[in-house]
Amino acid sequence: MNLASVAAIAPEKPDARPENLDTQTPGENVAKELPPQYTAKHKGAGKWIVNDVHGAQVGAFTGTKDEAAAEVARLLSGGLPMVADAPVSEESKQAPTASKSIDPKTLKAPVLTDEGWVCPAPQEG
Repeated sequence: MNLASVAAIAPEKPDARPENLDTQTPGENVAKELPPQYTAKHKGAGKWIVNDVHGAQVGAFTGTKDEAAAEVARLLSGGLPMVADAPVSEESKQAPTASKSIDPKTLKAPVLTDEGWVCPAPQEG
């Protein structure tokens, strides 16, 4: 086998070019379509959560399948993830009461106010 027969079998391509010769103009996005940034995932017992591309839960959302789809659509349109409310402490649960608004004649049990305990007034009669 000589050199001429090898060239006839596999001719060289001196002007080999890449397959994709698309040009990019400034401001044009030539990137391929990216997968969605958020997806709904079934967590179990009928609960659905929203995950990001890496599989981590986004925000504090839990709900039904339809609610999860709506939350994903909201996030994809630019919304912020839902944040869980801060836990309520025992002190903030009790509303401060003023002793002026409590009538001892109508009380049936002692009540603790900022000024101290207010006890029911003795019933006359």
